[in-house]
Amino acid sequence: MPPAEHMTLADIRPRTRQELELAAAIAGIPKALVHNHLDGSIPAEIVLKLAKERDVEFSFPEKDRLGNPSPRHGEAIDSPDKLRELWGGWGTYDIVDQFSATTSLMQTRECIIAMTQEYVKSLQKQNILYVETRFAPQYCTQQGLSLDESVAAALEGLKRGSAETGVRTALIVCIGRESDVETGLEIAETALAYQHKGVVALDLACWEVPYPPELHAKAFEATLGSDLKRTVHAGEMCSTQEENLRNIFTALRVLHADGIGHAIPLPARTYGAVHDLWKMFKEGNVRLESNPISNLTLGSISDARVLELNTLANNGILVTINDDDPKMWRNGELACNLYAVARMHGTDFLKQVIANPVRAAFGLSEKEKENLAAKMEFA
Repeated sequence: MPPAEHMTLADIRPRTRQELELAAAIAGIPKALVHNHLDGSIPAEIVLKLAKERDVEFSFPEKDRLGNPSPRHGEAIDSPDKLRELWGGWGTYDIVDQFSATTSLMQTRECIIAMTQEYVKSLQKQNILYVETRFAPQYCTQQGLSLDESVAAALEGLKRGSAETGVRTALIVCIGRESDVETGLEIAETALAYQHKGVVALDLACWEVPYPPELHAKAFEATLGSDLKRTVHAGEMCSTQEENLRNIFTALRVLHADGIGHAIPLPARTYGAVHDLWKMFKEGNVRLESNPISNLTLGSISDARVLELNTLANNGILVTINDDDPKMWRNGELACNLYAVARMHGTDFLKQVIANPVRAAFGLSEKEKENLAAKMEFA
């Protein structure tokens, strides 16, 4: 099967017999991922089931992303399809509002544990052996939980889910970048308190444009000298390539990132004509956390081939393929992302990168990486 000449949202669904066989083969192999958000990865049916058990009701947001009145304000979200409509409303609703149905439930220890446990069970169904999932505790404190209590509950849910399924899990504590500096620092301190109890890294996420990485430099500086790693969403959402490249550079230079999420314009290689980003990635052993279908869905790119993942990998960049928020859009799961990559660059490339999330893992020893990687072969 020749490589696909383009990979748009219309191309990510297999159609021919060969494509369907490839997709089925990928779905069946053991997998791992290191860029995945807990609150964007729980099936709509599970969210509504847990809400019904707790007499919680959802409705569409009062305002759209630009602050204008939403035409569906007040309309009940009482079915999985309606919840998926909210989740799929990129460009219409604010990103925090889109996640609010899930996060509004995650306000008690018991519910965070239940949702996290269900999340791990959904990973098992996808043949995922290892995950580093992201959790933003600041969104779970609306009913009195502390940041510490929220993180402890998420870790307990992961622990129970792992015991039930055998899936290996680790937690990355995430700062929503709209937070003020003091809140960001508190989140970093909470992550540090759990660095040997299941938390492996600190992350910075959400809307990139008005909140550049350096706003939370203090939080990331607090982790230096600890066992926590640092990963940053950068180069995903800005309107110009130069802005995206600037944020990648800042995440590497100022925030001392060990991982970069998205980094869409990384194939350009240089920032400001003099800063070689590829060299910075390689010298720092920084992992690239690519999310092709997320980038297509959010309109950051129109063709995933512009990510040039094969070029990056062949030039020594540690490329990992991930699913970001797989329940927030159609065909979002890890297997779909790996299928898109295989169609773009061939199955030999898939064999090259399939185990990279394990090789790049923050939460595994070298021996554990070796053992897990041996299970993740694509024939």
